[in-house]
Amino acid sequence: MKPAIFWFRRDLRLEDNKGLYETLSRYEEVIPVYIFEDDKASPDNSRKNTLLLSSLLKLNSKIQEQGGSGIMVQRGTASSIISNLISLYDADAVFCNEEYEPSCIERDKQIRENLNLSGRSFNSFHDHLIFSGKDFTQASPKQLDKFSTFKPEWLKMFEKTNIETFPSENILGKFTKITIPPFPSFKDLQFRKSSTPFLPSDLDLLKVKNYDQFKDFPAMDATSKQSFNIRFGLQSIRKIVAQSKDLNDQFLNALIWREFYAFTLLSFPKTEDTEYISRYQDIHWRHDKKDFEKWATGQTGFPLVDAGMRELNQTGFMHARLRIITANFLVKHLMIDWRMGADYFSKKLLDHDMASNIGNWQWIAGTGCEAAPYFKVYNTYDETEKIDEDMEYIQKWVPEFASWNYAKPMEEHCVSLNQLHIAKIA
Repeated sequence: MKPAIFWFRRDLRLEDNKGLYETLSRYEEVIPVYIFEDDKASPDNSRKNTLLLSSLLKLNSKIQEQGGSGIMVQRGTASSIISNLISLYDADAVFCNEEYEPSCIERDKQIRENLNLSGRSFNSFHDHLIFSGKDFTQASPKQLDKFSTFKPEWLKMFEKTNIETFPSENILGKFTKITIPPFPSFKDLQFRKSSTPFLPSDLDLLKVKNYDQFKDFPAMDATSKQSFNIRFGLQSIRKIVAQSKDLNDQFLNALIWREFYAFTLLSFPKTEDTEYISRYQDIHWRHDKKDFEKWATGQTGFPLVDAGMRELNQTGFMHARLRIITANFLVKHLMIDWRMGADYFSKKLLDHDMASNIGNWQWIAGTGCEAAPYFKVYNTYDETEKIDEDMEYIQKWVPEFASWNYAKPMEEHCVSLNQLHIAKIA
């Protein structure tokens, strides 16, 4: 029997992995592969690449512990690498878990067509969400384009569905034992190595239980820090939901928001770079590079905004509340195009997920499926009193804020009535 290739993507684990389970169940020899795709890799994000390679190295060791040769890690164009591996190992099929970003869907379509032409199959499975867009059969996407309608439908399905798990961890003896290229170095992949203060960890159930009480305070280590794990599948989303669903409704609510944004991007792929609300597609956003640079580097003169951006730049992580406040400042105070902010976050965040990133930015801009009113503007000083009253978070990231060395507040930070009129949103 010919071998099959299992293509790890956003599912870097051996446990409860639907696609891996299906591959190991059907084939006697499985070749595990991970591809840093040239058009999706972040060569300048050394923190993310360091974390990814560290996670892949652990995965490689686990595969070797099961008697396998390890995981084949390559960088390049996915279609070319898959084609070369099929020819090199005379593989019969490619298995993977689905991805729902527009470019990923198109890539998989092309690979599937190429494989079918040579008599081979491409098999993808739903894994990184509890429910895929195809599961919502009782309502149209237009009926579920608001979180207020999506969430009740999601909960109704969740209550009546037996969420199946896939014990791939019980059948790991089928990984290939053939000689494969050695695990690559940073130099091999043309990446820079970085020390990173953020390390993935298991779900802390105490933090989940207290999530609603402390989630908005950035100075506290009170959030789950599971976003990287979830984004790259180091933990099964089914396991996380099972562990947390009865502990805290607001934590579950946050996970449902993630599913909502995935659903909306899948249903309305143009929202990747176009406002969902058509009447806002003609907004005359500013594209001022100087103002954008002050925002991006944490030099706006508004301490809470600057603290959030500096945390992002120095760690690759930003507290969820600060993501909202910094984005609101860029879009609603500076009137700078939300796409510029979304692009910056995509390059800096360790846990960047296109659906959540785009969904949140369009929410802030007031242009998305679920959108904050265009007139909703956060006062950064009020927000400081609410979430960082003792300025502990600000002092950590903006130690000079009380000195003469601190940046002066940006002069034209308020949206004037004239700007609102020009933007056609008044």
